[in-house]
Amino acid sequence: MVLTIVVGVFILVQNITGITMATLFGMPPLTGLVTGSITLTGGHGTAAGWGPRLEELGVTGATTLGIACATFGLVIGGLLGGPVARRLIAKHNLTNTRHTSAGATPTSSSWTPPETSRRSTRMATSIPPITNSRTRRGCA
Repeated sequence: MVLTIVVGVFILVQNITGITMATLFGMPPLTGLVTGSITLTGGHGTAAGWGPRLEELGVTGATTLGIACATFGLVIGGLLGGPVARRLIAKHNLTNTRHTSAGATPTSSSWTPPETSRRSTRMATSIPPITNSRTRRGCA
């Protein structure tokens, strides 16, 4: 319930900010919705779905603007999300709480990385890897 309220408040803030900025720049208020919750909360699919309808209502290039704003939201979220998450994890001293068996928490020695072999770490290309100095010089 709390998450629903928080998300609802963020949607309202996005729309109010978008409509206010669109009005200040002399654009139709519906443009503010395109740059607000339609794209930042709904994403690319919502932008593509609402774009033609908003263009009918007079928002020129609503689909293109919506896709651009949704992409901007994804990029900024990706760039800011990692550092913010890392800071919050460090600030609250969070650790891995995954359970390995009934009720047991993992210890530092309970997990070992999977074994890797040369075969599993090769690049997936059609060009074979260079294996010695003779093949590098073209003297195969």
